[in-house]
Amino acid sequence: MYALSESTGRELWHFETGAAVDSSPAVVDGVIYFGSDDGYFYALDSIQGKLRWKFETGAAIDAAPAIHNDQILIADEAGKLTALSLEQGELQWQIQVTGQLFASPAVFDEQVVIASTSGEIHAIELETGQVIWQRDLGSAIFSSPAIADDMVYAGTMSGQLHNLSLQDGALLSSFDAGWPIVASPFLAEGVLYFNTDDGELFALR
Repeated sequence: MYALSESTGRELWHFETGAAVDSSPAVVDGVIYFGSDDGYFYALDSIQGKLRWKFETGAAIDAAPAIHNDQILIADEAGKLTALSLEQGELQWQIQVTGQLFASPAVFDEQVVIASTSGEIHAIELETGQVIWQRDLGSAIFSSPAIADDMVYAGTMSGQLHNLSLQDGALLSSFDAGWPIVASPFLAEGVLYFNTDDGELFALR
């Protein structure tokens, strides 16, 4: 992990982990949070790059973390979702799902939604880690779900963009884009945007 001067590009500090860092970092209140392929999740001081705490997940971490209030959520390649305290990195809860987790968790109100390479999507209670519902979409998912208006949008490697109820996971609709969907969908002003592996950009109402 490197920190560079915004004005000059000069290196300010760097921090070495035991393997490659593929996940995007999150920065909150002067602390940088990120995962590494060495199976550890790190919290560093953003000014000096000094380690504040680290937590061993035991598996490579490719997904960016999600932060909700004083909680940070980490998805790893072994299919574990881990909730830690933001301040000390203390374990709050951890669950295991089928498949690998490459997609970042999506947080909405008091729920977190995760999608795995098994094609399963789960909604989980943030406070307890209890599964609220799960749905098998039948094809691997590498992109993070999008959540808006009590609905969950998830794209699959089979090229399907699915719309689920956030309340109970019921499948509301599906759109066949024809090519794998790897990038995460996003919503703006009531329009859902996503692109496919063949380079097409879709906008759905």
